[in-house]
Amino acid sequence: MTRTSAVQRVEYYNKLPYMELIYAPRKRDEEAVGLYLADLEDFRERLSAYGLKFVPDHDIAESIRVYNRGRELMGQLYELRKRDNPPVTGAEALEVSKTAARLPRERFNELMEQLLDEIERTGREIKKTKRLMLIGNDIHNANQIAAIESLDAVVVVDETDAGIRYAWGQVDTHLPPMEALARHYIMGRPVDKHTWNSDGRLEFIGEMAEQYKVDGVVSEIVRFCCDNGFDRFDLKKQMEPRGIPILELDVEYGERQAGR
Repeated sequence: MTRTSAVQRVEYYNKLPYMELIYAPRKRDEEAVGLYLADLEDFRERLSAYGLKFVPDHDIAESIRVYNRGRELMGQLYELRKRDNPPVTGAEALEVSKTAARLPRERFNELMEQLLDEIERTGREIKKTKRLMLIGNDIHNANQIAAIESLDAVVVVDETDAGIRYAWGQVDTHLPPMEALARHYIMGRPVDKHTWNSDGRLEFIGEMAEQYKVDGVVSEIVRFCCDNGFDRFDLKKQMEPRGIPILELDVEYGERQAGR
């Protein structure tokens, strides 16, 4: 589907005064960075043409600084989850990521600093025997993770866009701001299931499993999601030498899975 037809379809159903779709390249190379940068620059121009204020580079640079700080704080929380008794559950960590997406980032950073300080002051520990890694589609329903953690297990790390990738890395503040954004989102984060070639994703999962000392992997895949399903055989080959078992769950998208 082309950009034009996609926008036309959304406008037909929603009747919005302004609608924008930005497509991310599916390759990780310099050409993809250039294409994505051009798309971002076009988006900035279209915003100003619609009647909104043109966003200057210095404002974008300031926003990058604030968001970098947020990723730094979320990264600190991920580091704490490497402890033998992590200070938060997987369900709680997901709520942190969801909060980051909902709040103004300045306010989120304040709350994250308070949370990290509280963790250190209270010495909070989650004492469960089994350490798990969650991979697959983005999970937005924390109840699904809480159900797994209702047993003698805790999710200590994930491999999702709404989780570890959202907290990963820093946008380079030495580059022009728009180029820095394009480069970070194409090249700066762990390779995901939608990227060709996605071979590096399996190695990343294996490395995280070792760093977080996981005892098992839970693969939650929204039914018929081919991008994840194609990786299952190779994922088993990645985990078997490490002695890490995999539980595969096919789920439907949405809150209805909570009851199950």
